[in-house]
This record gives sequence, C-alpha cells and structure tokens, in this order.
Amino acid sequence: AERHVVDQPVSAVDVAPTIAALAGLEPPVALDGANLAPVLTDPSARLPGRAFAEWVGDEHVPGWWLLRTQRFAYVELVTGERELYDLQLDPHQMWNVVEDPAYGPALARLEPVLDELRVS
Repeated sequence: AERHVVDQPVSAVDVAPTIAALAGLEPPVALDGANLAPVLTDPSARLPGRAFAEWVGDEHVPGWWLLRTQRFAYVELVTGERELYDLQLDPHQMWNVVEDPAYGPALARLEPVLDELRVS
C-alpha cells in the first residue's frame, strides 16, 4: 500500500477494533472506538469524524467530557462549565468561544453528540 496521511480525528480507543478487524476476529464484547482499517488502503474512506475522551476527575482537576471533531473541541465539565474551541482559528485552544453567538449552530450540533457518547 502507498503511504498517505489521513486528516480525520481518531483516538487510541480505535486501536483495538482496528486490530481485531485486521486479524479477522469478532470481539466477544462490543468495543469502544472505530475500525480504522478502511483508511489503510483507501485514504478517502470516511471515519466517524470525531473522538471522545473523558476524565473522571481528582482532587486537583474536575471531571470532564470532550468531543473532538475536525474543526471543534467541545468540553463539558462536571462543574457545569463548558468550553468550545474553533481549532481552525485557534489550534492551541486559547480562546473559549462557547458564549459567542456566532458559534451557536456549532454548539447545537455538538452538544447532543457529546451527550450521546457520554452515556454510551
């Protein structure tokens, strides 16, 4: 196969389902993550286009849930705080735009997806 770069969000949790698929195995339980095997041979193959992460929290850092897409990073903290970063304009996540009305449509799309991933 020819080398190529895939510019889609992926996560470490995608490794197990990918290895299982490449080995031709059916896992005995449902695995979190996506099978990345299709993009190994076809760089135009589409993946879910998102990554989910969570932190349970400790005495120093509160718990949080993160949805990362190609363009946005959306975070909800257990404290009720929310953060939204436009990764095209702010790749280092320095400016939280969650209160900016211009990002209302993006927030309306991201919130239910994060809710769904958080409970699954």
